Amino acid sequence: MSVALENELEVTALHNHFFFDSPKVMFMHIGGMGEQDRLAEAVGKVFAKIKETAGGKAETPRVEIDPAKSTLDANKVGQILGAKADVATNHAAAVSTAHRINLPTEADMR
Repeated sequence: MSVALENELEVTALHNHFFFDSPKVMFMHIGGMGEQDRLAEAVGKVFAKIKETAGGKAETPRVEIDPAKSTLDANKVGQILGAKADVATNHAAAVSTAHRINLPTEADMR
């Protein structure tokens, strides 16, 4: 986060998605305004720091999941979300898309 801030990027969010994940995975949202070369260089510095400090030296842990053994019920997920949900056959995950009914107005963007 400090590298982003030092390079004049805005950190708009820092959060996790799961309580008991291991290793802990955090998501950082960044934004910025200005010349695209400067922004690209700043974002590149953020990724370089992530790679440098990653616990596994930027290695990605892998987990084998057999979708055929999943107990995920896509219909229940769809009912909860109010939208059709499909189980991705290669990821054992429910995928659903919810569309925004009211589009933002110019006043919403201020």
